[in-house]
This record gives sequence, structure tokens and C-alpha cells, in this order.
Amino acid sequence: MTKREYLRSLGFTVGERGRFTDLMKAELAKYDGVFDDDVEVTKQTNISKIRGTQRSTPSPQVRQREARSLYGYTKEGYKVGFVNCARCHQHMIWCNCEKVTAPKIVVRSDDKLVRIA
Repeated sequence: MTKREYLRSLGFTVGERGRFTDLMKAELAKYDGVFDDDVEVTKQTNISKIRGTQRSTPSPQVRQREARSLYGYTKEGYKVGFVNCARCHQHMIWCNCEKVTAPKIVVRSDDKLVRIA
């Protein structure tokens, strides 16, 4: 039950928006319980507990390889460093691809772990 629904059940005329009068605030202070409005949804709050539904938890990611910087070269010959896979958009340690795909700007790489797009 929300605060507005509770005040309507007491006979107050309450709109969908706006502030409460001092009398309404006094009645809300007397209420012994928690309103739905007071439940603050944060990253740590489990939404399924609030809604009463069950949701499966995602499986933890498995580390695929050790972290290190990968390098390639542009067509102009500049050295470019990267750590994310351009194909799956994940960090190289979580990437499930056979090889880490280099960004589009990279045209050549001497690293055996790098795949050129």
C-alpha cells in the first residue's frame, strides 16, 4: 500500500502528485508499517523479493586467459594497445572467442592471440 492509498482509506482527498498537508503527515507518522513508496530500489536490493517473483541468478563468468595488454598497428604504422574484444565487447580475460578480435583501426598484429577483423 502506498502513502496516498493509505490517506485515501482514511478519507483524505489526495491527488497523484503533490505535497502532503501537515494533518496528512501527522496521520502518516501514526502508521505502524512500511509503505511501498519507502522501499528504495538499489543495486543491492533484490527486485524479485519486492515483486514476489523468482528469478534465476546469472552464472559466474569463467576466466579464459590471463590479463595483459595486446598491441597492433594501424595502416599508418602507429602502435595501438587494447584489452577488449571487438567481437563480443568483453575484456580479454572473459572473452569466449578463440582469439581476441582487434579494433577496426588495427590492420596488423604480431601477437598470436589477436585476430584481425
